[in-house]
Amino acid sequence: MISLERNCPTTPMATEIRNSSRQPTCTAEESCPAPELSGSIVEHFARIVAAAAPHPALWHDGVSISYGAMNSRANQIANVILAHTTAATPLVALLFTQGIDPLVAMMGVLKAGKAYVTLDANAVPHQLLAILEDAQATIVLTNQQTLAAAQVIADAGYHVINLDALQSASGEDPHVPTDAETRMAVYYTSGSTGKPKGLERNHRFTVRVALRNVETYQYIPGDRVAVTLHWQWGMAAEAYYGGLLGGATIYLCALNKQSVTDFIQWLAVHQINVVYLPIGFYRTMIDSLQGNEKWQALRFVVLGGDPLYAADIDAFKVHFPPHVTIDYRLGLTEASTLTSIQIDHTTELEGPTVPVGYPCRFQEITIHDEADQPLGVNQIGEIVVKSHTMSTGYWRNPTLTAEKFLPDPEGSDKRIYHTGDLGRIRPDGMLELLGRKDQMVKIRGYRVELTAIEAELMTHPLIDNAVVVAHEDAAGNKQLVAYLIAQLSGAEVATLRNTLQKRLPDYMIPSHFMMLDTIPVTANGKIDRKALPAPPKSRPDLPTLYIAPRTPIEAQLATIWETILDRRPIGIHDDFFAL
Repeated sequence: MISLERNCPTTPMATEIRNSSRQPTCTAEESCPAPELSGSIVEHFARIVAAAAPHPALWHDGVSISYGAMNSRANQIANVILAHTTAATPLVALLFTQGIDPLVAMMGVLKAGKAYVTLDANAVPHQLLAILEDAQATIVLTNQQTLAAAQVIADAGYHVINLDALQSASGEDPHVPTDAETRMAVYYTSGSTGKPKGLERNHRFTVRVALRNVETYQYIPGDRVAVTLHWQWGMAAEAYYGGLLGGATIYLCALNKQSVTDFIQWLAVHQINVVYLPIGFYRTMIDSLQGNEKWQALRFVVLGGDPLYAADIDAFKVHFPPHVTIDYRLGLTEASTLTSIQIDHTTELEGPTVPVGYPCRFQEITIHDEADQPLGVNQIGEIVVKSHTMSTGYWRNPTLTAEKFLPDPEGSDKRIYHTGDLGRIRPDGMLELLGRKDQMVKIRGYRVELTAIEAELMTHPLIDNAVVVAHEDAAGNKQLVAYLIAQLSGAEVATLRNTLQKRLPDYMIPSHFMMLDTIPVTANGKIDRKALPAPPKSRPDLPTLYIAPRTPIEAQLATIWETILDRRPIGIHDDFFAL
């Protein structure tokens, strides 16, 4: 069994003077004293407010709010919540679009000693009502921008409070006691299929992951952190609270509200120091860079959500200045960031796929087979995490909690969670991400690593992005389809196929190469494989020329193949497996 358990913070706490020299990587828990991890978000935020009250805390669309003003506004919201709830109301729902209000409202809920539930303002009414019913939240906070969407909720009997209409509420701190074990938030699935499930987090969870970010990125008051993740997602909390507990300014930015070129200029104009980006958008941004970007202030580009390839790093070294570092992370809502690797211009990588690094503090990683037995080096299986830093479970669902969050058989108070991601531990001890377990593919009896095919495709100089999926037709036949951001002619596709055949087994060669203008992404920026178009039923791009059947027997065989494979036309020299 190969187990990964390691500290990975590489910098001192940001409350000290920033040291620009590289720090040695920690190799043992005791060699790196952890920051103060007790207390609640409210207590840590109060210390930052006392030290950095005049500094801007949040910025959005040209409007900013200081730490002092954010604290006063949060106190006002907390007092309104307390006036309309009792101890029997543990959760308060938030319904906002992207902006300053939802983050201030979060802090107000926490100051009231409550936990918040995040709602998607674009969700259909029955989804919102299903979440509210399960959460047993009687109060919904909103603002003028989303008041119309909240009307359906109000009509269903919930108390909707418009924060833009608050006038006489006190701005005094209510001083409601909170500690590390106090429930902080419940993050729901969309609820589009079946009953919605809410994942609970306590303050300890978020304090740990937030201070880990403070430590890693060396935040100090005045730093500027661009967060492109939507406020309602669980993984976004790590970015938001990390910046706030370091005294930095959070710059809220919606990637779908401006062009890529405008975003590149926006980073320079606002002298952003740390930016969080989905990998798909990062690739699009790379293609739009001119080489003269003024990014003197930029220190970190934080990437995650999808596999990263050597071609992505090669492009980074070409387009970004030497003082910028990539922080590539693997994370999930249930257990925050699991692993990370920092990559700069001096980093040398082996192979076409970039590993997701070593486990972060408090995380222990193992690889398990289908029988839930631990595996060794370079063996592919499910990534399993054992940690103190996890969700406390599913809201009002102890059965599901016991099923998903398992006790440590060694008797510690850590818990075990099976991530559903496939990976392997390399000989150098780093973890490599190979996609989702439910996307594991077998072609002709062989297990196919889709990421390996994507990595090879990304080495092609004319391909800007590549996604490979196994498409299954109505008859159950599977074929590999490569979706490319590229403009390749038929001859170039044939050359590409020949190149892949020299590097990959024949069962890993895609049957179709489809050119797209953009790769579809989900709301949180990950590649949306379900939204990719179905491959055509026509004959795929094959290295053999099409020769029509010449005899009745050949015609009959071709018809049988066309019926079984649902593909037309089929030539007499076509490879059955390539089809």
